[in-house]
Amino acid sequence: MQHDIFLTSKDRTNRQIIIDTKYKLREQDFKSDPKKGVSQGDIYQMVSYAFKRGVRDIILVYPNVSEVLHSLDEFKIISGFDEKLEISITALEIPFWSVDDFSALDKKLFAAIETVLHRA
Repeated sequence: MQHDIFLTSKDRTNRQIIIDTKYKLREQDFKSDPKKGVSQGDIYQMVSYAFKRGVRDIILVYPNVSEVLHSLDEFKIISGFDEKLEISITALEIPFWSVDDFSALDKKLFAAIETVLHRA
């Protein structure tokens, strides 16, 4: 098992982020699901990546299921061994397709990624 992307900031924060891309669609009505369409297996996988690398920020990237991108979904996982150790998992949709505006996909893609990367 290996994550897809590992980022380290070059500023004084040395923030590290693991990004894992999922090549599967979440259900059309995933927002009504308590886990927001993220499988338990994917959660376990992300937590193991976080512990292996000592990283607290995880981003799961899913392809869009409709023309309108859904808002971010966030999960906090607190270690049973040390309550100070908290892993943040953010699931977001990235526009990979469009029926109406294919030419704007790159701008929408960069905007979606920029939004999640610039969060504290």
